[in-house]
Amino acid sequence: MLKRLEVPTEGWLLSDGSGLSRTNLATAHGLVALLLAMERHPQAAAYRDSLAVAGMDGTLERRLRGTAAEGRVQAKSGTLSLAQGLAGHAITRRGDRVAFAILVNNHSGGTREVLGAIDAVVRAIVGR
Repeated sequence: MLKRLEVPTEGWLLSDGSGLSRTNLATAHGLVALLLAMERHPQAAAYRDSLAVAGMDGTLERRLRGTAAEGRVQAKSGTLSLAQGLAGHAITRRGDRVAFAILVNNHSGGTREVLGAIDAVVRAIVGR
């Protein structure tokens, strides 16, 4: 599917399709390319509907509440030991729709600290 969507896969290693293998590797650049390709896909609406909305539902229900990002970000979160990520789409305060991928690996901070930093980047993307 990645080839068909013309998503660059340099730096990727997919051991399984579930996304749960600790040997799977993906790049932020490649994830953003995939997000942009899905926006053009015939099933784009169903894809968007499958993503959690910041401050409202899913894995993002308690994240970014009370910020400019609430309700403006649709994304998929991911967490493994020493690895956190968030990738999706944001509507900026200017009304632009942007794709983003933030991946943090082998960090020395606590999970709460890393999620706070990721959320700060998302707030900066949306605009204050």
